[in-house]
Amino acid sequence: MNLDRCASMGKVVAAAGMIMLALEDELAINKAAQGREHRARRELEVYASLILSRRKLEDFDRQGGEICQSVVANSRFAQAALLLNTGGRYKLAGSAGLDGATATALNALAGRIPVAGFLAPGSAPPAVEQSQTVNLDLGPWLKPGDDLTRLRFTSARAVPIVGRSSTEGALLLAGMRNPRELLRADDLLPVEMLTARLQAVRSQTIMLEKLIDSEKFAGLGQLANNVTHQLNNPLTVILGYASLLDESSSLTAQERKGVDAILTEARRMRTTLESLSRISRAQSDHQTSVSVSELLADMEELHRSEFLRRSIDFRLSIAPGLPRVLCNPQHLRQAVLHCLQFAIEAADRPEPGGQGASEPETKFVRLEATAEAGMVQILVAHSGAGFLYPERAFDPFVPAQASGEIAGLGLGLCASILREHNGAPRR
Repeated sequence: MNLDRCASMGKVVAAAGMIMLALEDELAINKAAQGREHRARRELEVYASLILSRRKLEDFDRQGGEICQSVVANSRFAQAALLLNTGGRYKLAGSAGLDGATATALNALAGRIPVAGFLAPGSAPPAVEQSQTVNLDLGPWLKPGDDLTRLRFTSARAVPIVGRSSTEGALLLAGMRNPRELLRADDLLPVEMLTARLQAVRSQTIMLEKLIDSEKFAGLGQLANNVTHQLNNPLTVILGYASLLDESSSLTAQERKGVDAILTEARRMRTTLESLSRISRAQSDHQTSVSVSELLADMEELHRSEFLRRSIDFRLSIAPGLPRVLCNPQHLRQAVLHCLQFAIEAADRPEPGGQGASEPETKFVRLEATAEAGMVQILVAHSGAGFLYPERAFDPFVPAQASGEIAGLGLGLCASILREHNGAPRR
């Protein structure tokens, strides 16, 4: 009887021990998960505090080293490199944790990577399931005797920086700290959110640089009115609901921190809209007699190097005896410049795939000016793809299309300028 009781008691003790071990394992798993969450939250806060330049594209790209240093200091990776598309080819914008020889060789390799199709969906296996980061093999772009082979830097984890029409670059990660610890999706989430922010800010910088280049402030008033009209109503809703949440007493500290961030960014957006409105009111409405012939000749001179670089055949045709027009010269130059830049971008891209779609043998942009019934007509034509939504070509905002991701914004501005000068846009 005593032996039976002892045996039963032993089983109970063994079962209790197994339960304790399971509880300890569960506790360890929960503690590790909390540690990863805390680390990811701290990493996100650091990346969010990075001040990214929006003034010029070259100023933004120059911050690549600082961005990589922040990644190395806060992520699980000891090496980081930022590749960005500059002038139609990839360049090393910055790196951290790499020696000079590796950085130099990586920059040389970046120039050999074709922009078309780089890191397209499905072109590389994911680094972790449910992650945007991929395992990138640099082998296809290595040359015999390449220093990267000698330095054993032939692969990396890559976080794509994806634009609407192509991959604008990638954040390369290597040298994982504590490689025995399994890499998880939440380890990569902060750097993926960082690259999404980089793409958004860089795209905005490119757009703003195009807008302000070559006297583009002349049309900023129309742009400000369009943006203010489109964004004021949803911005008011965001601020209203965020203010109601801020007044709630049931929020946790972390939730309140998120609400404060929403309010701060929404108020900053409203300040930006108010600044644009003030600039638009400061624009001059002075009109004068303008020679369209001279204006178009200036456009040819301004873009000559761009046509040569992109191998685009530029055709300028101006009817003889073209009359002068009464207009704001800056505004008219603004409208022609936007149309011309749209045509250059469209001609430089092949038409989207589909039945009958093919890339033209000769890329061209045609700029013509004629006079009829006392009116001057300026024609801008190109060999690229047409509008996906012709009826909305001159709307302030249109869906993205193959011809250019900000084409609708630019042509909407052109239409506003022409209407203010008693003209009419035509497709």
